[in-house]
Amino acid sequence: MRVAKLPRFALADLDDMAGLGEDPLVIADSVLPPVLRHPTLVVSSPGRLAKRELRDTLNHYWDQRFYMPVPSEEELLAMRAVAFPTVDEASVKQRMQLWGPIPRHVLVKVEPMQQRALWMSADAVSLDSISALARGQASGHAGHGDEQDAPHRLVHERAAGQDADAGTSSADPNNAAFYERGRVVIASPPILRYIAGRMEKEQAWRAAFIVDASVGIGALGALRGLKFESIVLALLEEGGFDLACRDLKDKKISTLTIPAAPRVEWVTPADLGQFRGSPQLLVPRDRIAAGLDVLIWDKEAGHHWPLDATVSASHGLHAQGLADAVQALGWTPEDGWPRTADQQNRALQIKYFWAVPEDRFHAGWMQPQTTKADTCTTDAAKATFAQVKQYALCFPPSVTISRVAKTCEQQGVPLPTSLVPAT
Repeated sequence: MRVAKLPRFALADLDDMAGLGEDPLVIADSVLPPVLRHPTLVVSSPGRLAKRELRDTLNHYWDQRFYMPVPSEEELLAMRAVAFPTVDEASVKQRMQLWGPIPRHVLVKVEPMQQRALWMSADAVSLDSISALARGQASGHAGHGDEQDAPHRLVHERAAGQDADAGTSSADPNNAAFYERGRVVIASPPILRYIAGRMEKEQAWRAAFIVDASVGIGALGALRGLKFESIVLALLEEGGFDLACRDLKDKKISTLTIPAAPRVEWVTPADLGQFRGSPQLLVPRDRIAAGLDVLIWDKEAGHHWPLDATVSASHGLHAQGLADAVQALGWTPEDGWPRTADQQNRALQIKYFWAVPEDRFHAGWMQPQTTKADTCTTDAAKATFAQVKQYALCFPPSVTISRVAKTCEQQGVPLPTSLVPAT
């Protein structure tokens, strides 16, 4: 094996070098050689390959790219013990709190001046650049050398296999599908708080979808209340805002006012009878078992409506869970909802609300959803589902991201500036 550092010789000269053996393999570390007659493997961070002047050369390369998995914190500490034993473990953990388990940022660039330079360039990255990177539209950043990767200090591109479902081909490290491009996630809890705060300050929400994609990944998994479903429940409890509401059958959009409502918890549908006519937010202790996320109060109707929150492009409706809940609240297939003093007739219709992020509301949630498999087999479930009218509720990032920032602050997540050495 021969090792040569630039600029000792031009990479193009490799075509003319003798004595390289019968089957030479060129491994280029963070540089892009011209197309050579030898097989060439380029090892580089994505930002460096995003430079415009490299596009013509890249077009001649085989376009398959493999993404190295982002190390776990445990793997990075093991790496320190083997390859960087002189680097203090406590300081590594502190830097990892900000940057996540990225070797270059926590094991190599360890001096205070280097850490400050890393943060200065990261802080200069626009939210549009982060959004473009996450959407696969671009990954470079104005700068030189390591500065090409400034956006990757704020978000990490993961290998697909790291978040693949167990048992699938993508989850197998011996399968090439494992190393395809996977999720783009926010680097750490402090950077999550920082990005959410910037979105609020700049009133720029184009990168909001990255928050939903990041929740539960790596160190972010330790934070509570950041899942979209949890955020929706907290917002419904606070109330005091209006949401765009689409009828999924006729596509008409109206406005739904969300009033404040105290949250109460129920365990089984039998518990719901005591809350008939009570203006409260009825949250099941086990939302999966209940088949829905919450029952919301409608003062005008005089009863509750079911609601599910999701970031998915589609979602099955649990017909049996719905039937059990609404019948416990007094609805019957024959007579509908109990009549209030102000109502002359009983209503059969069941409004079913789907709370979705704004990007989903405008691109995807246009059709009524079908029932989940094996949940619409009883006469009660079938009769209940037959009376369902579905609506999509738009939760804009202006309310969800504000909740994320507030939740991070409440849980003691520091801002990045407090983790960067001052001197």
